[in-house]
Amino acid sequence: MTQSGAPSLYVVMGVSGCGKTTVAQGLAEHFGWPFQEGDDLHPKTNVEKMHAGIPLDDADRAPWLRLCHDWLAAHAETGGVLTCSALKRAYRDTLRSGLVVTFVYLETTEETIAERLEHRMGHFMPPSLLPSQLATLEPPMDDERVITLDSAGTPDVVMAELIRRVSSSRG
Repeated sequence: MTQSGAPSLYVVMGVSGCGKTTVAQGLAEHFGWPFQEGDDLHPKTNVEKMHAGIPLDDADRAPWLRLCHDWLAAHAETGGVLTCSALKRAYRDTLRSGLVVTFVYLETTEETIAERLEHRMGHFMPPSLLPSQLATLEPPMDDERVITLDSAGTPDVVMAELIRRVSSSRG
């Protein structure tokens, strides 16, 4: 539900390794909203491509983005938190089509992300795809509904700042 007209749909976005899952799960837990890991909505062919070190293109991402949008639309009344790289404005346009969505953009240095990816276990996204994600990234603009956070800090620090900012925006 929304309070004071504030949106209750959040997409935690950024390149792989920026901390999307940790932050999104914490946000959802804190406010009692449903959570969806966007990576779990990828078609098997996308997962196989990424696992093989092949970057996804717009055609690969299109059905995945529609599934992510459908999840958001299904939670428009209750609120929800979704992780999705949402690297391009066009992708964000698909996600927010007909909805009020706030994007939580997690940014940090390439070095920090590369280090995290090197130590991450059990994920299909290899560190070798980071350069392609960074090349694709179009950071959100001022005219988009976005909360930008530096995700270089510890998860507790990043979460505290996000919860503070979401709480203040909700009235």
